[in-house]
Amino acid sequence: MSYVEKLAEFMGKPFSKEEEDQFVPEKIVATCEFGNLSNLEVNKSGSHNPKSGIKVNNNAFFRKGEIGDWKNLLSEDVTKSIDNITKEKFQSLIWD
Repeated sequence: MSYVEKLAEFMGKPFSKEEEDQFVPEKIVATCEFGNLSNLEVNKSGSHNPKSGIKVNNNAFFRKGEIGDWKNLLSEDVTKSIDNITKEKFQSLIWD
């Protein structure tokens, strides 16, 4: 049983035998895959304005997730600020 099927069951909306025979759960998974979502035209060129009024391009929500890519997205000042906050929050933890 896939996670989509488990989620549907948990929500009290299990897939019917007919839906399973038509591979509906598999189609939902395929539709929601990163490659598919990131290639939809609305996610390449669309944008929206959250309540703050700041325009956000939809493609900002899709990244490759490569190690170290944050260096291309965050300024040196922001990086230092995050490092300081992290050190402050974790300093009381005991590390072996």
